[in-house]
Amino acid sequence: MIETARLILRPPILEDLAPFTIMRSDFERSKYAGGGLDAAGAWTRFMTWVGAWQIYGHGMFSVVEKSSGAWIGNIGPVKMYDWPGQEFGWALVQSADGKGYAQEGAIAVLDWCFNNLEFDEYVHSISPQNPASSKLATRIGAKYIGEIVLPPPYEGQIDLQWKSYRKDWLANEK
Repeated sequence: MIETARLILRPPILEDLAPFTIMRSDFERSKYAGGGLDAAGAWTRFMTWVGAWQIYGHGMFSVVEKSSGAWIGNIGPVKMYDWPGQEFGWALVQSADGKGYAQEGAIAVLDWCFNNLEFDEYVHSISPQNPASSKLATRIGAKYIGEIVLPPPYEGQIDLQWKSYRKDWLANEK
């Protein structure tokens, strides 16, 4: 578990499934993360992330707002089949917009990753239509690499690829 001034970041638990399903059923909110999911699709994605913690010892963290105890999203590393690197992503509920939670959580989890996992870099695959995530990638110190054509099941989709590097992260630690 990771704590920041305003957030608790922890592995997902079953109680997170309901708010996760609500967030992922909102197509507009999920359009840059593979699109909206029905209940079965959300269950499958959620259980995949729970399984990642069991198999790899790491995965997406659930983001909980300290002041309310509410689940507000997920941030972290996610292993995806045939992906061009170790992905690190984020998705928060709409009510979290504009509060700095995504940046606060991403910095805390990325710091944990670079200090506890073996990966020397993380990729952030971001839709060109999602400037807020590109701005967040910049704010957490990621470097823009260029366009990338995604593998299945996203065939033909072109994303912008950003990378966060261990050497840069550790050099900037205070």
